[in-house]
Amino acid sequence: MTNQDHDNFARLMALLQEVFVPTKPISKEKVTIYFDILKDYEFDEINSGCKRIVKSKLYSTFPLPAEILDQIEPEKSGQYIIDRANEGWALAKQVIITGGSSGDEILDEAIRIAFGDWNGFGNTDPNNEPSDRKHFLACYRIAAQRIIEQRLLNPEPKERLLK
Repeated sequence: MTNQDHDNFARLMALLQEVFVPTKPISKEKVTIYFDILKDYEFDEINSGCKRIVKSKLYSTFPLPAEILDQIEPEKSGQYIIDRANEGWALAKQVIITGGSSGDEILDEAIRIAFGDWNGFGNTDPNNEPSDRKHFLACYRIAAQRIIEQRLLNPEPKERLLK
C-alpha cells in the first residue's frame, strides 16, 4: 500500500470494527499499527482478505494482523499446513488401499520421516491410528518446511513452492 491508500484502509478498518466490535470506535493508533504491519501488500489484497474474514470468523473480536495475513497468504499460514497435512493423511490412506503412488513430494517425505517408507506406513496397526496420525501430522510439518526451504535455496517458479 501507499500513503494514498491510507484513507481507504482506515475506512476498511472502521468497517471491520463495526462488524466485530460495534460498541467501540476504532482508534487512530490501531489503524496506524495495522497499516504499518500490512503496508507491504496491495490494498485490494487486504480488502479481499478482510472480506473472507467477515464471511468466516466465528467470534466477535477484531481480527489480529496475523488473521488478515493468513487470508492474504494462506500458504504461509500454520492452518494451511495443518489442512494440507490432514489431506495428506487421507491421500496416504487411499494410496495404501488402492496402490500406486501419491505424486506428492511433501507427502512422500512425511511418510519416510514418520514410518521409514510406504511399506512401514502400510504395516501400521489400525488400533494405533490416532497416535500414528498425530505423529504423521507432526512429520508432515517438518517435511513441508524442509522441502520449502530446499525450493527456496534452488529457485524455481514461485507457484511451485507448496505444490
